[in-house]
Amino acid sequence: MSKFLKDIFKKIVTPEIFENSENRISFYKYLLIGLFLRFLFLPFLFQVDILSSYTRAAGQLFETIPETPAVIQLVMHWLHVFFLKIIVQIIPNLKTILSIPEPHPQWLAFISNNQVFRMLSVIKFPYFIFDLACAFLLLRFTKDAKTNLKVFKHWMINPVVIFVTYIFARFDVIPLFITILALYFAMKDRKYISILFLVISIVMRFFPVLILPFLIIYLAKNKKDYIIFSL
Repeated sequence: MSKFLKDIFKKIVTPEIFENSENRISFYKYLLIGLFLRFLFLPFLFQVDILSSYTRAAGQLFETIPETPAVIQLVMHWLHVFFLKIIVQIIPNLKTILSIPEPHPQWLAFISNNQVFRMLSVIKFPYFIFDLACAFLLLRFTKDAKTNLKVFKHWMINPVVIFVTYIFARFDVIPLFITILALYFAMKDRKYISILFLVISIVMRFFPVLILPFLIIYLAKNKKDYIIFSL
């Protein structure tokens, strides 16, 4: 079993890091520090936007539909519907709280619930998964293990990532992961897949559009590419 887990972990981390003892120790150090910082804030802090996202998802899932999400947010909305479908199996009474129509009474019911810390941890957990996915994907951007570890370190202890994802509790890390995936495929010269992922990230959240012109210039090899990308 340990050999199986070791092989899986080796594939996730990359052999260049995992098979070198110095790199492996550095990786574990940055990972543990990053996890400590995330778990420090995961159960305790949030602002009401995360409740709004899950309230809209609850409306769709439980057929109350308190409001229609903006078209630009539809992908994120359905992702939260998927998350919530799993979450309510773990914390059933969250359904009752999310069914409260007024934001202020809902917020009071949420923070006064004796499971509030557990609920916060669980509703933020999908963001945690995408956050770690970003970090592990960044380990694969170059062939130089030292460079990749440096990028990994800066991601794991990045105060902006920690604040936005675990203190402010926003879902921006999800489209950010898709954006990083687009850049990863761009570096692999998989131009159409790269543009597809960037478009998906823009549909989730508008900020990735800022890199779209630069990515097109980087990927386009001829007039045909420019025409296809402009569509």
